[in-house]
Amino acid sequence: MACYSLTPLAMAVAMALPLHAAEVQVLDPMVVVASRPADTLMVTLDPKKPGSPMPAADGAGYLKNITGMSMVRKGGLGGDPVLRGMGMSRLNVQVDGGMLAGGCGGRMDPPTAYLFPQSFDRIRVLKGPQSLEHGAALAGTVLFERDQPRFSEPGLMFDASALYGSAGRDDQMLDGTLGSETGYLRTQFTHSDADDYEDGHGERVRSFYRRENAIAQLGWTPTEQTLIELTAERSNARAAYADRMMDGPKFDRESFGLKARQLEINDWWRRSELTLWDNYIDHIMDNFSLRPSNGMKRLSNPDRENQGGRWANDIALPGALVLTAGLDTNRDQHRGRGGVDYDSKPRMQTLSFDQDGRF
Repeated sequence: MACYSLTPLAMAVAMALPLHAAEVQVLDPMVVVASRPADTLMVTLDPKKPGSPMPAADGAGYLKNITGMSMVRKGGLGGDPVLRGMGMSRLNVQVDGGMLAGGCGGRMDPPTAYLFPQSFDRIRVLKGPQSLEHGAALAGTVLFERDQPRFSEPGLMFDASALYGSAGRDDQMLDGTLGSETGYLRTQFTHSDADDYEDGHGERVRSFYRRENAIAQLGWTPTEQTLIELTAERSNARAAYADRMMDGPKFDRESFGLKARQLEINDWWRRSELTLWDNYIDHIMDNFSLRPSNGMKRLSNPDRENQGGRWANDIALPGALVLTAGLDTNRDQHRGRGGVDYDSKPRMQTLSFDQDGRF
């Protein structure tokens, strides 16, 4: 039979516990106030609105401020967006209704690296596979959209902004539209660059970048319910990365689009819209253009092109319900070449992916 007895040390500890519990410090209450979103599965944002923190230089930098989204940072540009822990091909990114994808297998150029948020009128984030209208996506879909300018009489609309900050941050945006009741011409130019920044130790962190973007849109609006719009866009950029031994001296994009939309066709056919796109990117990554060359020079030059279209229709149903149905198709081609003498080499096809859908 085992026998136990209390030692003076154990008794002293037991006697001290109640005294310690009586000294608990009560802190002042903290009240957190937030508005409940009208739709928890879709977030709609206006990137032109002033806000805090400082406006982002690319799409991923803007999206990271949305609840549920984060970003894999590489430097000042080219971050990779993540929605609910899922990113890459599981997060669908579209520009004016068209598919856009990067070329680097190491995600140096996610599609958002080619996009300047303030050049768009609206950014929508659809969390989860809520709809097949914009293609299949496991994590969700991000839509970068521009609105149709509307004029009741001949006139001019103009918008401009400028930003200057530490680490050489320098942004400008010019957006002008000339139009009337029957059509419009919209032109836009954006510029953004920054230098390397210093961390708390005073160490220089590789993060400098420079990017420019220009767009022209020509629209014909014979009636209030009819729109035919042509879009041409071109951008270029370069960026230094701190997370790897290579930088991105070239981020070039050329995009062309056609949109035809008719509203209120009859009592039950509310909308019919055709969208065509051709989005092309040309990317270079190397270890010598933007940093001192140590050892063997390495260079890779992938390019990628997405061509496709979508036909969507809204049909009114009883009970204020709306059925959206249509067809879509996309042809995705990826090519690559490498070496310091890449200019003299032919591009070799590495991927070809055709997708057709009905929704």
